[in-house]
Amino acid sequence: MPKIVFVVGMARSGSTLLSALLNRAEGFAGLGETHVYWELAGGEERCGCDRSLATCSLWGALYSEQRERGVDFDELQGSFRDFVRPRPSSLLRGLRARRGGAGTDRLARYIQATEETYAWLAERTASATLVDSSKLPAAADLTAAMASTDVFLVHLVRDPRAVAHSLARQRRDRGRLRHLAAVARAALDWTLRNAYAEARLRRHFGERYLRLRFEDLTREPRETVARLLEFAEAEPDPGVFDSPDTVELGENHILTGNSVRFQRGSVTVAPAETWRTEMPRHAQALATLLALPLLALYAYPLLPRRR
Repeated sequence: MPKIVFVVGMARSGSTLLSALLNRAEGFAGLGETHVYWELAGGEERCGCDRSLATCSLWGALYSEQRERGVDFDELQGSFRDFVRPRPSSLLRGLRARRGGAGTDRLARYIQATEETYAWLAERTASATLVDSSKLPAAADLTAAMASTDVFLVHLVRDPRAVAHSLARQRRDRGRLRHLAAVARAALDWTLRNAYAEARLRRHFGERYLRLRFEDLTREPRETVARLLEFAEAEPDPGVFDSPDTVELGENHILTGNSVRFQRGSVTVAPAETWRTEMPRHAQALATLLALPLLALYAYPLLPRRR
């Protein structure tokens, strides 16, 4: 039975960095957004090893074996879109299907195929623990429903203004209103996704739930990774870091995510807070307003300092 450290949270919250760091630990394989595999299988998306998924020694081999077995990729891709992708409608459809509503059989086949994929990946990588940074609440629900997996949930949180800035900054050159609309969408998504994690997933996982702030991970990376290993009931691994904030990153098979998966050699983990000066004050105010219900819970200030 493979152990799964499942990371739930928003995009641009550090899940790729977390996967890369845990990938360094003995017995761990950081695999990135495993559920998204059904959208990308056999395609040209680059793996963390810098090869396409079609030619990657891990994901490409998985795809080839599944095709030989007659896996129905069209159905599984459709199931991912209908039940898992980051939309409230997909989450609601998945919840209804699990309660015997429309799509029950199709959802069961999706769960079984993903469960078999986890088992294959654990065997192929010779890893006791897989790190899945799919981040999607629906995917966390479905992973927990798999009988042969032992799931530990890491709820990764980052300041909503940092998340909104990262997701919306490319819209700034399209005008103020479009930029603010992108900020609003990101902040609302941040609030809804984290509220679901608090209201449902935290209660469901109990002692196997751990909330982690991106800011704590980047300020004290070695101590934070040690705490995560203890949480996942793994042996301590003092060899993950070369110093309190420096790690030697090598080849990985992280699926999707930011460019940290392509970094090699010595990497210093440091806070990423340029948003404090780059994000316009009116955009910060909007994101603050829309995320207000959860700011205090995560100890984020109402008025962030401009450093």
